[in-house]
Amino acid sequence: MRVAIAPVPGSSDGAAANLELLASCARGAAAEDADLLLLSALFLCGCDGAQSHCEPFDGPSLEAACRVARSSGVALLFGFAERAGSAVYNAAAFVGPDGAPLGTYRKAHLAPAEKGCFTAGQGMPALARVAGMTVGALIGCDADFPEPARDLALRGCDAVVVLAGGEDSPRTRLMLPARACENQLYVVGVLGADSRLYAPDGQPAPAEARAGLLIADLDPGARRSASRAMDYLAERRPALYARLAERRGTGIVPG
Repeated sequence: MRVAIAPVPGSSDGAAANLELLASCARGAAAEDADLLLLSALFLCGCDGAQSHCEPFDGPSLEAACRVARSSGVALLFGFAERAGSAVYNAAAFVGPDGAPLGTYRKAHLAPAEKGCFTAGQGMPALARVAGMTVGALIGCDADFPEPARDLALRGCDAVVVLAGGEDSPRTRLMLPARACENQLYVVGVLGADSRLYAPDGQPAPAEARAGLLIADLDPGARRSASRAMDYLAERRPALYARLAERRGTGIVPG
């Protein structure tokens, strides 16, 4: 599967400007024979315009994005602010290359600064099948927690895409390869100009800047290669881990 990452965030000017940018990136991705175009968290509304430019999943901007996918023949994964009743979610949408909506995911782990703006999602990450590989979506600090990526791996995910708002940090540079290595799958961090990919062994995966996009080919056989020495999923002992599902306090328990 060939992925194209757009290294630019959405504008807070609103959906119309961002849909133009989306269409331009999709044309570039199609010219590079990409199967999947990846865009940042809150791309459709811009990080600063989430509250004023939120829409339901079946809103006009999402319909326009579906038309972009259909005309370009490229699948899309992008962030938007989803309105559902009185709640607003930091969400991600999958759209197939035929323009069909494939699903949405609502960010489950909110950063402290987000808690006054968004409602935390209650579902586990979404999956979509693209070009023979299974792709899952996380948003921002969802990737700081091992459980969502492990859930995706157990459901057969080949590549986890982490949509962010362009921020990079030492923590991100630590967490993304860790999620790749411990689950033996690809992790793609959509981090604006600092976007990067990690192979199932946790090492950086090759990517090339072309036509204003970051282009990379993901090998569907790489997971098998990474698990030859030890298959971490097969060697798990879930019966010993029951306490991991318990909620114990609100933070670190003193020793």
